[in-house]
Amino acid sequence: MERETLVSGARIDSGILEKIQALVKNSEGGDFRCVNSERLSPRPIGEARTKEVGSPVAGASLNVWRISHRVLVFGQCWENSTENITKRNNTKELIKFFNDNYKDRFMIWCFGESLREHANVQKIPSLDFDLGLAYRVSCAVRCWLEFSSNNIAALEVRNGDEDKLRFLVGCILRHCGLVDRTETAWERCFESAFASSLSNINTVRRYIRYFDSASTLKGDGIHSVTLKQLIVTTIPSSPAENFAIGMKVMRRGEVLSIIREQDGSGKVYRDEDYVVFSGIDCDILEDIQILMCYYFGGTERNVVLLRINSLFYRQGLYRFVLDDMECFLSKKKFDKEFTIDLVMIESGKPVEKPLCMHKADLVQGLRLLNESFCGEPDRETYEKLVSEGRNEIAAKFCAFMRYCPEQAREFIERLEAQGLKAGSFEAKALRHTDEAFRKKECSRNEGAELEASSSLKKFVSNGPIVDRRALYAMESGQLRPLELIGMSPRIEKKADPKPKKVILKKKQAEKCDTPSVIIKKPLHWIPLVRAEETIFGEISGINTDIDYKKFEEIFCEPFSEQKSTSRQIQKSIIEDSRLFLVSLSLRHLEMRGITPENVYSMLKSPDNDLGLQDLLNIEKMYPDHEEVMSLISASPESLSKVEKAMLAYSQLLDVRRLTEILIFERRFFDEIFLIEDALSGILETCSRILDSKNLRIVLRMILEIGNTMNFRYSMNKKKASGFKLSSLYVFSNYRGKNNASLFPFLFQMLETNCIKPERLLEEFSRVHDLKNEELIKIREKINYFIELYMEKVGLLDLLEESIKEEYGKFFRFACSKLESVSCNFKKSHLYSSMIKRKFGEEEAKSLKEILVTLSDFLCSMRQQLEQYRRAQNQTFWPCSNDEIK
Repeated sequence: MERETLVSGARIDSGILEKIQALVKNSEGGDFRCVNSERLSPRPIGEARTKEVGSPVAGASLNVWRISHRVLVFGQCWENSTENITKRNNTKELIKFFNDNYKDRFMIWCFGESLREHANVQKIPSLDFDLGLAYRVSCAVRCWLEFSSNNIAALEVRNGDEDKLRFLVGCILRHCGLVDRTETAWERCFESAFASSLSNINTVRRYIRYFDSASTLKGDGIHSVTLKQLIVTTIPSSPAENFAIGMKVMRRGEVLSIIREQDGSGKVYRDEDYVVFSGIDCDILEDIQILMCYYFGGTERNVVLLRINSLFYRQGLYRFVLDDMECFLSKKKFDKEFTIDLVMIESGKPVEKPLCMHKADLVQGLRLLNESFCGEPDRETYEKLVSEGRNEIAAKFCAFMRYCPEQAREFIERLEAQGLKAGSFEAKALRHTDEAFRKKECSRNEGAELEASSSLKKFVSNGPIVDRRALYAMESGQLRPLELIGMSPRIEKKADPKPKKVILKKKQAEKCDTPSVIIKKPLHWIPLVRAEETIFGEISGINTDIDYKKFEEIFCEPFSEQKSTSRQIQKSIIEDSRLFLVSLSLRHLEMRGITPENVYSMLKSPDNDLGLQDLLNIEKMYPDHEEVMSLISASPESLSKVEKAMLAYSQLLDVRRLTEILIFERRFFDEIFLIEDALSGILETCSRILDSKNLRIVLRMILEIGNTMNFRYSMNKKKASGFKLSSLYVFSNYRGKNNASLFPFLFQMLETNCIKPERLLEEFSRVHDLKNEELIKIREKINYFIELYMEKVGLLDLLEESIKEEYGKFFRFACSKLESVSCNFKKSHLYSSMIKRKFGEEEAKSLKEILVTLSDFLCSMRQQLEQYRRAQNQTFWPCSNDEIK
């Protein structure tokens, strides 16, 4: 027969014979694990094999498979000899193979420690069905492959992890654009290489579909789901007659919920054919595992394991068959009708945007590569590149790769040509639970004040020119406490932590003998930080003789005379950097004619001429408690001018209270009218959206046009009763025959129904100015001022009666304004909820997205209308307010 070989009178299958011979040869010396042995091969070592996709690549003695033209998979590495039974590779042979064939164009992703001493090696801490991990690795691989069209990526496969690696490779190939979603050739390659090890095929394919669908998820609509019930149909045969049944819900090794029949909780119903686990009530998020177990004789036996990602499930009942799960029992023990049904409901609890939905750019890809290198970077290379002004993250990558200076410069210049900026920069760091992926290299500036980034315009420091005294006098009545606007459960307010004050302790100078003579003028040179590897390091051993007596005669003077002419250097009581900032403030105040003697009289009225910067400088003059104690305990002669000024201001407590109030007043006056105007515009726009007849007619006409296209002139036989507002983009961008837009036809139909399109454009003209306003940030700004109001109003009782009356007018004005804008915000929030319901949007969707969509549609409509009017030889005209009404 063709595949049989005659050995000592017996016919043996040649494939079996090869395995037997390998076992015998590898077991020499008493060690079955291939110690000091080489894999038996039908071809000589080093003989090139065909490089077709899916076949082993060059290097016949190694277990390396080509999955695509740029992605390789190799067997697990160890220090023993390469062998074929368990598909393991000797580490040194594998590295030599990659160095010989790919030079510096390869990058390895591995799971063990055997390769960590080599460059070009990335470490993956663990491998599992984890979309977040798959996305991070895919981003890193894509970044590496985009550096050069000749680069290749190689991934290690460990025994028992073939299914998980198959999932990871599928994600990488899709993310890097090496295959499309319908191509299955790479799957057949995997199956041919690991046919005996692949078992969980449906889970792999399901998770790859998750990965494909992640890009279509909307971040604002992500909520966790609650697992309410689990139903098992046809119970598998148990190894024991008397057994109990249970289930666990796990996430990343943590047990979220466990229900067992023997616990007597009443949550398990069981008969001959069904098991129902009720009242699970477990909130599940992202990748989870559901394990079914048997309990008998004090032992626990796993039955099946189901892996799902909750991001792709909503409220409903979902059925999974046996092929969707990992089996721990023989499949003969399962009935053909075996299924598990999951009953889920939406919990309504918003969750953070999943990692797999983030978009990674070149910078983030570089950062991911840097975070996962096994080896240590070459510090000399890194410091040299950074000193040349090169990008720090790119320099660190070159240091890990051990590039020579020419390679590093060429690599970074190529990246800069692709858009990488030189120097340091900020980038959004991706997050994951694995500690190895949590390091962040970008720094964030933290301030002591809550600065909400908003599109609200800034006035000058003192606000518009207004008679403040007259404005404040309009308010009367008692001061009232204010409540913060309730925070949405979807958004948590994060207060910026105050930066810790770092006080550097000065090193006391070493005591030395007082010289009899001293140099008149020192030599102001620039010393080197290090003398190593410089010419000064080479001359350190040369002996030199200096005639010090002659030097003293020429250049030195008696110390007593120098002491009388030199200025006495005083030691500062306050820390130097703090003292420098205070000195700048003092200089500014002196230029403005503000002194400790006259500052109180200048602050008696809130409508004084001092600006916000003046007040901040006065506030900076006040020392803290420790500084006050240091200044008081020091002798007056030892204090500098700035320290004396700080001590003088520290005694003016009323001035400090007035300064705090006035800083709040200036900032409040600068912002409150902008907030008021923004909320007024939002209320007006929302009201028009809810009440506009013109908008309703246009939307109705678009709906009819869409149904005409999709029902009357297509194979679809179901009309739509409405459409999402985002469909306006589809309508605006649609082009028919001869690149014809739908807008001219819309205008003709509107005019046929006696509606001028210009009316809608004029009616919603303000939406373009308001589209970037965010209610969340406006609310944060209002709450910020309410907190300041409640904090500063308590200072009123500590002021003199005459001054208290003047400042009380401002606080009454502030109280009235904050109550007004709070009320308008609540109305705006209510209107936004009504608009979301009107357009069939989820409550989690922001009003800003709706206004942006409407604004973009109106801009497209205006542009098309101008062309339409020119084609008709008519002038585009805006409507008057009377016509709108």
